[in-house]
Amino acid sequence: MNQATLSGFAQAVAGWASGFGRWLVRLPMWVFALLLIAFAVLRNGVNILGTWYSTYPFPVESFPTPVHPFSASWASVVSAWVFGVSSDAGWILFHALAVGVVLVGLVVVPMRVLPDVRGRLVSLVLVASPIATVLLQEIGRYDVWMIAGGVVVALARHLWVVGAGALLAVTGNPDQALALAVCLLVVSFAPSLRWLRPRAGVVFAVVVTVWVVMQVWFAAYGKLEVTRVGLMGRIFGWGGEVSPADEILTGRFADQGSWALGQLESFFAAFPLLVFSWFGVFWVLAIYVVWAMRANSRWFVLIGVILLPALIATIFGIDGTREFVPVAWPILLALVYWGLVKPDQTLDSKGAGQWGLALGATALAAIFVPAIYVMLGRATTPYLEISEFLLFR
Repeated sequence: MNQATLSGFAQAVAGWASGFGRWLVRLPMWVFALLLIAFAVLRNGVNILGTWYSTYPFPVESFPTPVHPFSASWASVVSAWVFGVSSDAGWILFHALAVGVVLVGLVVVPMRVLPDVRGRLVSLVLVASPIATVLLQEIGRYDVWMIAGGVVVALARHLWVVGAGALLAVTGNPDQALALAVCLLVVSFAPSLRWLRPRAGVVFAVVVTVWVVMQVWFAAYGKLEVTRVGLMGRIFGWGGEVSPADEILTGRFADQGSWALGQLESFFAAFPLLVFSWFGVFWVLAIYVVWAMRANSRWFVLIGVILLPALIATIFGIDGTREFVPVAWPILLALVYWGLVKPDQTLDSKGAGQWGLALGATALAAIFVPAIYVMLGRATTPYLEISEFLLFR
């Protein structure tokens, strides 16, 4: 195949993508929104069948006494306590409604804030990213709050709204939110990303304050041993009483040696699909963001967006995709939205055409590249788990 043939093929693909993008732009906003919501469900599935282990009404029943690490998920526990949710079915229904609201928000809000082709592209990226995969695969967990808060942290214009997003994230999953705050702070130290520092500072201040308050709350009730800090202390031989949550949180790894081997086993069991699942089709975008940085900033971004989240997810978690995505993706979104999309700039006709091409190319890539979800070392396309449960048992 000669160079002219390759060039002609590339031009043809660009033409198809551009035409598809123009068609998507011409759709009424409500039609485009419904199309994206349907696409999110069809691409990612809706998994409530496999989350029986994540429905924990008992922290609600014991509130305000903490009895489990999930007791710190105040966004779930306190809300369920206020509304009187006490059953597994009620817990699932409550979180399913929350997931529905957040999914609609991920689609509609970017188009309302940025009512041109770029708003549609941001909505599409959110729906086609592993963010939507984790959101729809973990109904019944606290991930809905962590994801919603992380997206607000990334895209909000005003710092008080950023702080509200950080508060929502940390009351969803305090430890993941702490990891996000640290990684965002690392990226903000890049010399060319000084604009990110106020945002990172607000997130860090809110998350650390709430995280410390939660540890004091556990300590006041004599329950530090059931926190994740207490768990890691026992794994590393620092003492403490064994908690009933240990089996769940460690995946049956009771000491430092078996835990380390178990973490590696979980990582390599699905390698390299696990790594692919972190960014999915948007690995190209993540690599470009790192590569496009100045030399003195590149390492900060590489560490904060990819390496440190990967290390945290691998060392402290065995849940694969859902451990990495809520930490890394808000930072990538912030860099892309404020650095590449540049919502403060007005589009001319040429720019609208270029973004239309990007919209079409992203949509085609999302259609033909499947979503991959990894849990406990098992890689699956999201609908496979449900189809196996219903049809192939």
